[in-house]
Amino acid sequence: MAAAEAPPADAAVYVGGGKTTVCVRQGANIGFKDFSAFSAKAIAGIGKLPDTVADPAIPIRLQRRAPGERVDRFRHREVEPQTQQIRWRLAALADVAVGYLRETRPKLPDELDDRALA
Repeated sequence: MAAAEAPPADAAVYVGGGKTTVCVRQGANIGFKDFSAFSAKAIAGIGKLPDTVADPAIPIRLQRRAPGERVDRFRHREVEPQTQQIRWRLAALADVAVGYLRETRPKLPDELDDRALA
């Protein structure tokens, strides 16, 4: 597939197991390279996101700290010991569940489609 025909990187990331083609330069040489792509995304914005972005999204609304409100700093080294047990248990669960989930084809309600509604 020529780079001009390549789907956007977002498509590969959303579907998973895909690839995206990017322009790569090494000195004076310019070429194209395919990269494997899959990841969750975080998109920040002010106001309303377009429906095509918002429809499959899980919104996390942030709130400003009130004047005079005290908020403790988040320190990874302090929570790591508390979360280690949970991480181990989730990893064990994932090892068991991945095969089953790959084969599962649940019936989806009509409300869950792949396009934003007008």
